[in-house]
Amino acid sequence: MKKFKNIIIMLAVLGVLLAVYLIAAPMWSDEGEETTEPLPSHTVAEIDHMQLVGFELMKGEETLSFALNSSATEWDWSEDAEVPLDNMVFAEIVTAFNEAVSNYKLEGVTEAQLSDYGLTEPAYRVKFTYSNSSVKEYLIGMMNSFNSLYYFCEASATDTVYMVPSNFVSSLDLGIYDFVLIETPPTLTEGKLVDVNYVNGENYHTFRYYASGNSADYTDKYDWYVEHGSLGASSIPPARPLDTGVADTLVSLVTGMYFEECVGLDYADEKYGFSPANRIVIRYNADEGETGVLTEKTYTVYIGAQTEDGSVYAYTDNSKLVYKLGSSDEWIALLSSEYAELMPKEVWLPNYELIDYMTFATSAGSLTVNVKNTDGKISYSSDKSNDTDAIGALVSALEALKATSNIAYFEDDAAAVEKNELFSVIIGLKDKNAIEMKVTRFSMNYCLVSFNGREDQLLSLEDTQKFADTVSAFFAG
Repeated sequence: MKKFKNIIIMLAVLGVLLAVYLIAAPMWSDEGEETTEPLPSHTVAEIDHMQLVGFELMKGEETLSFALNSSATEWDWSEDAEVPLDNMVFAEIVTAFNEAVSNYKLEGVTEAQLSDYGLTEPAYRVKFTYSNSSVKEYLIGMMNSFNSLYYFCEASATDTVYMVPSNFVSSLDLGIYDFVLIETPPTLTEGKLVDVNYVNGENYHTFRYYASGNSADYTDKYDWYVEHGSLGASSIPPARPLDTGVADTLVSLVTGMYFEECVGLDYADEKYGFSPANRIVIRYNADEGETGVLTEKTYTVYIGAQTEDGSVYAYTDNSKLVYKLGSSDEWIALLSSEYAELMPKEVWLPNYELIDYMTFATSAGSLTVNVKNTDGKISYSSDKSNDTDAIGALVSALEALKATSNIAYFEDDAAAVEKNELFSVIIGLKDKNAIEMKVTRFSMNYCLVSFNGREDQLLSLEDTQKFADTVSAFFAG
């Protein structure tokens, strides 16, 4: 009995070796060397895309059915015709079938062998329907473990089975989200933007763009301004210049806005965390045809909860689909910024072509610097100093002052300090009233800048004292 059992095992092993030989033999010569003779190439399917009106993909227990709509230019999903579909996906599937070839063609396949190949309960069943109501259906079975090829046949001709490569099969490993047409935001440039309004509950930031600078300001160097307030407030707060670095980030995000992928079919599902009170509204000017006439339009993106991978859910007024917002980490950093973080770091950003003079003052005295613009070349002069290089250095030092913090982050020190003024600068503007900058002691470590209606920037005491000493040096000299 034991001997008989060993014979059965040996026969089984022999059968496996024979199968390996039948697969591998065409690739090797009788001498065991690799043959240069090409393997036969068989076309496994021919799909007439011009007559195609229906497509069905069955993968396991999931079935996706699509039909060409009445316009004959777009596809509809049988479960929800409102879901926009990407025509390119269907074209790629047809191309994959028409370009699929096999080096192995098994003929005279029996019903029992179909089961061995996994074709009686196929992993994939693909059906193409033509305009004349005819149907072509294809089956994909299991993978052959020796050559990693899959068994494939047409449902109406199961006596002929091909072996196809895995990359062909993987092109069919699709779910409904793979068919969705990802929305593309409007193509925008900075010059076409009007403003970007971010609403978060009752609070908002409005980023407003001035192509030629804000004529109401002392300078035209700022293109972007920000307003921060509450939707229920009775008055609109004044717009403040937006930090130039933040402005660059804002423009980059808005003009390069994109959606990574579709992850939901209905934004109303609570798990996405959407609220009408959390949105980005972009106002922009759009060209209407070839007339050159600009029409103001809006594009609204609703912001939801964060995903597990740190992205942000988003949807638009154009559909109910849920996407992951591209560059989510940068959007989060911008939208979650405190108002103080949006303010400029520089104390001022002058255009000297708009300035007539600057009067610097400390406790030691005052110095007036006249600003002269000769064909775009700026020069300085003063009746108290002939050292034009030193005067230029003083002007540059003022421009180089950077706020190290904002009053929003600090309470006045408990140990009261004398709020004495360390220096001031009166700026005489062409065709405008002069404005004054005052820098006074604020706390043990900071000085407060009062300038152009603002009183929130803090300079370090060290930087302030250093600049005041530079001004005073003119009088000591």
